[in-house]
Amino acid sequence: MVATLIVAELAFRFMAPSSVPVDYRFPDKTLWGIEEFVSTMSGTPGVRVAVIGDSIVWGKFADSSQTLSAYMDADYAGEGRQVHAFNFGMIGAQSYDIYPLADALARRRAADLLVINFDYHFYKDAPAVDRYPGLRSLAAQAPGVGVVMPPPTWAAGLSASPTAGQPVAAWVSGASQIVARRGYILGATLGGDPSLALAHAVGVHLPLLRGQAPWSKRTEARLNLGSIRTAYAVPLLAEDDMCVRYLVEAVRAARAERVRVVVFAGPLDRGPIEAAGAWDAAVYKANIELVRSLVEREGGTFLDLTDAVPAARIYDVHHPLAEGYASLARALEERIEPTVRELERERPARTGAP
Repeated sequence: MVATLIVAELAFRFMAPSSVPVDYRFPDKTLWGIEEFVSTMSGTPGVRVAVIGDSIVWGKFADSSQTLSAYMDADYAGEGRQVHAFNFGMIGAQSYDIYPLADALARRRAADLLVINFDYHFYKDAPAVDRYPGLRSLAAQAPGVGVVMPPPTWAAGLSASPTAGQPVAAWVSGASQIVARRGYILGATLGGDPSLALAHAVGVHLPLLRGQAPWSKRTEARLNLGSIRTAYAVPLLAEDDMCVRYLVEAVRAARAERVRVVVFAGPLDRGPIEAAGAWDAAVYKANIELVRSLVEREGGTFLDLTDAVPAARIYDVHHPLAEGYASLARALEERIEPTVRELERERPARTGAP
């Protein structure tokens, strides 16, 4: 199975054209791919906006021309403005991945504005998973010294072989967890989640061959309420939670380099969460307000866009469909317009040099 994934992924990547800079979407999670994308953005004239987040930003259920950053880019171009949005979405990314990227972009002066998505259900105080090791290398190569955060811990407990103090059963259990995480191993080998690009291409083109739209709203009957119940049972967050600390450090690092930062929450369709019995309005509000206060304390701007996209335009619980991204882009653009206008005034003759 693993070998098949590797062969399919390599074959697809060899045949697929480069996505830099045509569709402004993060093309690869290896250091080489990240460097290529960052260099493209760094040399782009005008105001450079890095939209950072997980699959919501990447556009898991939309074509590359229908993502949040793509709509933003098209809207600004339609107005004749030199404002360019770049998609730094990473499937499954947590604040552990967002921090080194934000830190490196700021210290390299590659972006003028960071727009970071606060994807609610990922903010649990769980061990970090090193999905994108290239990000750590990117941060290490940027000028200056960034904040050193703890390394990933998912494989920390597995020895090369059983020891006298470690029963064989426990070692086998640990080894099985590594096998179960083969996606992360392939991610480190190939860059990004294995076969992500291949799976996405199939999701786009196979329905088109059948004369169908690539994606449409999932009905409640087609959702896994058990998984939703697990994913959205988010505890009351605290400032000392590791996941929150990474987000705060990302904002702090960017503001230290005088880069503007906007953190936004949402979108969200509460219906499936309520059906799964996992919705707690009081906890959600408290967590949103905690993050708002911390972001604003560090000099950033926080936007609550939980309801910016109608439920009918959200594929599952939080991933917009194409028309949903259009709604999200308009809502975000309206709220960040004063900041973008200010950046345009500050950089009227920008040539693209960082």
